[in-house]
Amino acid sequence: RDYAAAYTKQYQQPLLYNRVGIVDIPKLAEKAAADIEIARADYQNALRWLNSIEEFDNQPGMKVAPFVRYQINDQKAQIYRSRGEVPAAEAALQDNLARFSTVKESYARLYDLYLSRGLWDKAAALEKTMKTVYPVYFAGRDTEAARLQCEQLPFDKKMSFYIEYRNFDAALSLLETMPSLDVDHQLLRAR
Repeated sequence: RDYAAAYTKQYQQPLLYNRVGIVDIPKLAEKAAADIEIARADYQNALRWLNSIEEFDNQPGMKVAPFVRYQINDQKAQIYRSRGEVPAAEAALQDNLARFSTVKESYARLYDLYLSRGLWDKAAALEKTMKTVYPVYFAGRDTEAARLQCEQLPFDKKMSFYIEYRNFDAALSLLETMPSLDVDHQLLRAR
């Protein structure tokens, strides 16, 4: 951030770089700061950073670069998902899909959200679309098999699945089903 502030004092922002396009160094520094806040799980600050980047769209003649827009939506979805705000995460990921329908990861991230939350009907509908658009790339996706496999997972694997896909509410609910928590599970619940 200090570099970005010093750089801004010396040079007018944003600048047109020949091969990259228009670049605003301070805004890129803000995006890096948002990444750091997400890693710290300081979601409020991360959202503040991400929203400050989006303010670009409100300036005449300025727009957030498409790839940066994709990353902002993706990071917001990650935060919303971690906070259990599934509709907000879904909206951010659907916006990415609408804007970047040629990016395979747009489909995969939304599909993973649906699987991790047990939204099997939505996952199945998206699976059909994914296989229509990218038949080879998504050939191995099978929502029904994933549902059956998820239902049959043993406790520890199901817990790991929920934590990996940031479904902390389901992980806590699963912990509540245990008659008594051992030390490892008590620490997990505290985290």
